[in-house]
Amino acid sequence: MPDIAREAGVSPATAYRHFADIEELRTEFYNQIFARVIASMEEVTQRYSGLELFHRVCQTWVELELPWARAATYIRSSEGILERVGRGEPLSSSYHRIVTGVLAELIADKVIPAQDTDYAALMWLTIFDERVFVDLHSAKGLGAYDISHRLGGFLLNALKAGG
Repeated sequence: MPDIAREAGVSPATAYRHFADIEELRTEFYNQIFARVIASMEEVTQRYSGLELFHRVCQTWVELELPWARAATYIRSSEGILERVGRGEPLSSSYHRIVTGVLAELIADKVIPAQDTDYAALMWLTIFDERVFVDLHSAKGLGAYDISHRLGGFLLNALKAGG
C-alpha cells in the first residue's frame, strides 16, 4: 500500500483512510472499471438492436477494458458470475441482464437458435476475458476493433451451434 500511495502522490495514511488493504483497493479499482463498461453497454442497448447491438456491445466491452485488461487480471473473483448474480451483486447482475437481453434478441431474430441464455452469457464472459484481450493486443498486435470483431465472430459461431 505504501508503494501505491507514493505512486499516486498521497501519503500512506491517506491511502489507508480510504482502503483497509490492497485487496479492497484492487476491488474498488475493478468495480469502477466494470461500472463504466456496464454504463456504456446500457447506453448501447438504448440505441441498437439485434445483431448490430451484439457487435456494439462486444466493441464497447473491448474498447473500455483493453486499457485496463492487464491490471484487471489480478482482481478476478473466485465466485462464479451466476453465484454473484444469485446473491444480487449489482455489477454482475447488470452484466447478466444486458448480455442475456442481447442474447434474447439474437434468439428472437433467429440469428442463433433458442438456448439457455445463462449458459450463453457464461460463454460470452469466457471468450471476452481480459487475459485474452492482453494476449491478442500484446502478442498478436490487434487493436480493440479487431479483437472485438474476431472474438464476437467466434462467439456467434459457437452460439449458432447451440452453445
